[in-house]
Amino acid sequence: MLGGLLDDPELIAAAARDAGLDPAQLEEWCTHDDVLRALQADVEAARSPTPAARALDHKLGGPKERRRYTAPSYEMARADSAATPVVIPGFNPIEAYETAIANLAPELPRRPKPARVEDVLAWAGEPLATAEVALVMQLDPQKARAALTRVATPHTAGADFYCQHMVIDESNAYFTGGVYLEIVPDERLVFSWGATRPAGASP
Repeated sequence: MLGGLLDDPELIAAAARDAGLDPAQLEEWCTHDDVLRALQADVEAARSPTPAARALDHKLGGPKERRRYTAPSYEMARADSAATPVVIPGFNPIEAYETAIANLAPELPRRPKPARVEDVLAWAGEPLATAEVALVMQLDPQKARAALTRVATPHTAGADFYCQHMVIDESNAYFTGGVYLEIVPDERLVFSWGATRPAGASP
């Protein structure tokens, strides 16, 4: 799906299958009036920045007469309405999101920084990009990539890998890893590959 168009029916069907949905059922569901109304409401919300967001106009897009949120943008609120909602328009450093969450829910405990990349992969329960692991670990991306090479399963995604924790059963799990070392379009692709299995793991 890399590089595809968001309105391509084949890409939408592939995304549905990846998410465990039946493409035909999804297509039929999208014709329902309530779904169409919900979609239109989302469109209008994206084109209706709050006053707080408009104060950061450089983070918005669209013509002057119809400003809109750019991606990614967030409107965060508590379900119990115990705090004023927070708006974070456009792309921002991680500290902006940390500050917003701290203001919304100061009672939430903050986990300590993970000691190993394996801990991050096991916690996530789904594939992570190298940049995501580096951010959580507070590591330089190159160092995160080197660590993931030894303990993660790579899945191609442009010029990098996704990584994940491989679980065979309740008592049997292992990590593998790899990273692109050299990319010469239409000529050569060089990458590392390896696996680390715990004692007693099945081959």
